[in-house]
Amino acid sequence: MQNVAKPIPAHERLIFAMDVPDPEAARRLADTLAIRCISTSSALELFMSGGYFELLDWMVGRGKKVFVDLKFFDVPATVAAAIRQLRNRGVTLTTVHGNRR
Repeated sequence: MQNVAKPIPAHERLIFAMDVPDPEAARRLADTLAIRCISTSSALELFMSGGYFELLDWMVGRGKKVFVDLKFFDVPATVAAAIRQLRNRGVTLTTVHGNRR
């Protein structure tokens, strides 16, 4: 099998970690940044503040590529159910942690 690497465009190589306390702060920061890919990295505080899914929709609507980095790790069925919540949100990347058995 031939390995065909698809290059990542330069303007998508920088992922900004959106470590802010609430969706309004995230929106202000996203509007200020000229980068295309935004991560909700380590964003448990942002997630718990409410309005997280609306924020994802808002970012995707502005043409941002969104990396949901909530570090999903739980019973496989639970992780799958959580990931399904992202299915129609336009999220580009997410992180899933797992154990090798």
